[in-house]
Amino acid sequence: MLGRYLAYRISMDILYVIFHEVTAEGVNMLLTSLTSFRAVNKEATICLVMDNLDESACEYLWDRCKPIWNVRMSVADWVGRRMLCKIEKLYDLAHLLERAEGTHLIMADSDVFYGIDPFSAFEKEMAGHLFGVVERTSHLRFPVNGGMVFFSMSVAVTNMIGWWLEQANRITWSTLKDVAIQRKWPDWFFDQDFLCAAYKDRIGLWKLSRVMCNVLPYKYNYFPEVDADPAWEQHMKEAYERKDCVLHFKAEDLKKLIYKPWFKEYVAL
Repeated sequence: MLGRYLAYRISMDILYVIFHEVTAEGVNMLLTSLTSFRAVNKEATICLVMDNLDESACEYLWDRCKPIWNVRMSVADWVGRRMLCKIEKLYDLAHLLERAEGTHLIMADSDVFYGIDPFSAFEKEMAGHLFGVVERTSHLRFPVNGGMVFFSMSVAVTNMIGWWLEQANRITWSTLKDVAIQRKWPDWFFDQDFLCAAYKDRIGLWKLSRVMCNVLPYKYNYFPEVDADPAWEQHMKEAYERKDCVLHFKAEDLKKLIYKPWFKEYVAL
């Protein structure tokens, strides 16, 4: 069914989001995120892979955020293997899109707010590139964050993602072995470890996959480091008011900011 839909309906730009949430707050964050995306981009297809979104939320998204395609996944795909599942579904999409020349895909978390259209990157920082990661404001913990990842679809990209999945069973890339937090695999960090390795060893990635990793500025996935920035809340507020970046409300401290009076675009059903 997904393949048939993509064949007839999909645009050249796809925002891919995977979602599983048991709280009303998580659902409202998703609605806030996708509503903000549709405000800055009217044409891109949202591909939402999920297992438990209720009918009222689905109706809201269909009314406010179309074109949107809801793809069902099973709970068994997700529980205990969240980040592995995220890349598996990315691989499925890549297979469908690999020969659609000119198609752009962004893999995004469900807790980002779009002050700008992230697809503008494909005319600027991502022009001529197949794969891009976003550098963090600080390398305090990791150089990049997996909240926004950019792809120009091709057979080479599909093959790279397939090789990425193979690393879950046996790591063959020495750089990934050096950075991997394997104790949390496959549930957590499986995506971010690979992205950090790609950032660290761009030449090595090219030699192994024939895909070069491009690095985008943090405006495409902005969040202050709470532990290192005493004015983190003020900086997040200022960035929201400027509407000049994609804001990532990651972790509990940042997520609480969407309830502040200055955050005017919170969506709650």
